[in-house]
Amino acid sequence: MRKGLADKNPCYGVRRNPEKARRRYVEDAEFYAFLKFAEQKYEQSQRKHDGYLMLCVTAEIAYLTGQRREDVLVVPLRNVRSDGILFEQKKSDGDMRVLVEWTDALRTAVDKARALPRPVTGLYLICNRRGQPYTDKGFKAMWIRLQVQWKNASNERFWFHDLRAKAITDMKEQGRDAKEVSGHRTDAMVNRVYDRRRVRRGRAVK
Repeated sequence: MRKGLADKNPCYGVRRNPEKARRRYVEDAEFYAFLKFAEQKYEQSQRKHDGYLMLCVTAEIAYLTGQRREDVLVVPLRNVRSDGILFEQKKSDGDMRVLVEWTDALRTAVDKARALPRPVTGLYLICNRRGQPYTDKGFKAMWIRLQVQWKNASNERFWFHDLRAKAITDMKEQGRDAKEVSGHRTDAMVNRVYDRRRVRRGRAVK
């Protein structure tokens, strides 16, 4: 149409193939076993490859805060504040700022991130040895390699994005409003994409 070869969109009126929602839920025991597996890989590596620890701490922060991989990777140190971590979510319908308040577990995970090798000039919470944030493409490649090793050790692989779904699912199990952390404006979006509870709970009328 843009080139003037057609008067109307030939796809107009064609029904899209229905997309099946992903239902994979990463159990607590499974997640923490994976983190331990990554730490063991670090200990076993001849050069003590700290990429394993970086993957570990990024996964932990992403789960605890319910944030996207790409938003966790670019958190500047100035956004690690006294009242929590300020995430600047990049979304198709406009950017959104989300403050996730501190818990003991989140403080511990952030301390681990700060302890990773970094130059004095590093301005990001999670950065490479040059002080720059990891590219999304580079991080994904490292994540896939570790997940292949995890699978080869007789475990089930999971996507990094499953950790956001796990966080939101766990929040809903606790009766919390996951919209505030997820950055989504409606419950419908949260429920359709991220709610992976196998059993819904409710109380009797009386």
